Amino acid sequence: MKIGVISDIHLDINQDFDVLASLDRIANQEGCDLVLIAGDIHSNAHETIRAMAQLNQQSKVNYKYVPGNHDLWNDHIDLDDTNEIYKLFLQDENCLCERPLVLGDWVVVGDIGWYDYSFGNKEKFSFADFEKMQLDGRVWQDSIKNQWTVDNAKRTEQSLQQVEALFAEYGDKKKILVTHMIPVHEFCVDESKANWAYFNAFLGSERYGLYRGAT
Repeated sequence: MKIGVISDIHLDINQDFDVLASLDRIANQEGCDLVLIAGDIHSNAHETIRAMAQLNQQSKVNYKYVPGNHDLWNDHIDLDDTNEIYKLFLQDENCLCERPLVLGDWVVVGDIGWYDYSFGNKEKFSFADFEKMQLDGRVWQDSIKNQWTVDNAKRTEQSLQQVEALFAEYGDKKKILVTHMIPVHEFCVDESKANWAYFNAFLGSERYGLYRGAT
């Protein structure tokens, strides 16, 4: 089986391009049997779910995904509560959250993940600084559009518990973990770029890196 992986296709931002058609064309050219999309598909959950259904209806390639933080935003949807938006994804058969995909001796486990500031530069900024989620007039938009930011550390812990429970349930299988949030510092933005010593704090958690190479 050949598996493709992509993230952040942002259909709303890239609406001038037929992203889905391009994605499917390349997936077929590359001979992919399965494509995993690691979040940030659209800033409206209904549109994310619709797009994934469209891909699977029109293609011989199997597409699965986890939502990203943009998919959970509440400014372009008829729901305000982030947990209610998340429940929409849990009901979608194409979403990997709480719905592992078994592939013989392997299992694909998916979760959006979250962030606990572990990738922020703690020599320059304090925990209280990160809790503000804004710096020099720039605001991390989750703080406005996502209620999970009331306690980011707690949300990260909940995500990790969910992943650990699924890993235990499929203890006899090799595992692929798909999250939107990054697991290792090497994936962070270069801190020499404007303010990223601060904003890297909201990209993921080093605790997910503990699962790298897990089988």
